[in-house]
Amino acid sequence: MARRARGTRRERFARACAALALATTRAARASTPERDASECQCLSIHDPRFVCAPRAHAGALPTETARRVLEQAIKRGDAHGWERTRLRHAYLDETYEVKVSDLPETTRNEVRSAYEKYFIPLAREQCMVDDHFKFEDEEFFVVKYDAKGDFKSAATHVDGKHLSFVASLNNVTEYSGGGNNFEGMSFSVPHGGVHKLDDHVVPAQPIGSVVVHGSQLEHSSFDVTSGQRYVLVVEAHVNKSCCFDFTTFMNKFVTRLLIVIFAVIAVMGGVVDYMQKSIQKARNGGVAHEKVW
Repeated sequence: MARRARGTRRERFARACAALALATTRAARASTPERDASECQCLSIHDPRFVCAPRAHAGALPTETARRVLEQAIKRGDAHGWERTRLRHAYLDETYEVKVSDLPETTRNEVRSAYEKYFIPLAREQCMVDDHFKFEDEEFFVVKYDAKGDFKSAATHVDGKHLSFVASLNNVTEYSGGGNNFEGMSFSVPHGGVHKLDDHVVPAQPIGSVVVHGSQLEHSSFDVTSGQRYVLVVEAHVNKSCCFDFTTFMNKFVTRLLIVIFAVIAVMGGVVDYMQKSIQKARNGGVAHEKVW
């Protein structure tokens, strides 16, 4: 019994390429969020708000939360070790630290809740960050400064994001020294905007206090001379997703390039197959050749 073949290999390949191109197009559209351009403003890393002058806020982090975070961080550090380096702007800012992402889920959720409920509103008011600006791409970690260890303090540096938060996890009676020094150009509302900040010292804070400052403001810490000082550090971007991202651009570019390539292959496959059929038909005296088996 003879029957018509469902198609040549090239036909099947062309159909597969066309289907893949269609699926890739739909996936790319589905993964691209729609944004209101009027609310999605990209802020320059040189925005004055990102050198927001430091201010300490007493009791911004509930004491119970601070103690639970510290307890879990010490457990993690004792079991797996405290990390010693973080890459910042092509140099190493060395500290003892434990990432909050490595702590138990309940602890992570408690930190996130306190950050959204207490930290962000303080930063919005202090640094003039309007409500329609988004805090995102946050990084949370617990840092230990040890009088008997290699890292008693942090050298002068700027953080890698836009706004920073430093919350005290243990009390000043448990160690000596510590505290932070800020310098350079800063921004604050009481001073009427941008002004020079010379050796502005923020002493070590009691448990639960949070120091809010612009990440691009130069700062360092003083040596811990006895005991151990623990702080929860949070760094956040503001509206980063609204800015041009080279990696995202390249991902979209490659996706679109693949769509075009698959479409061209599909069309060329169909054209080649059509030409072969036409040639075969001409050789057979105008009668199309069909495979039978």
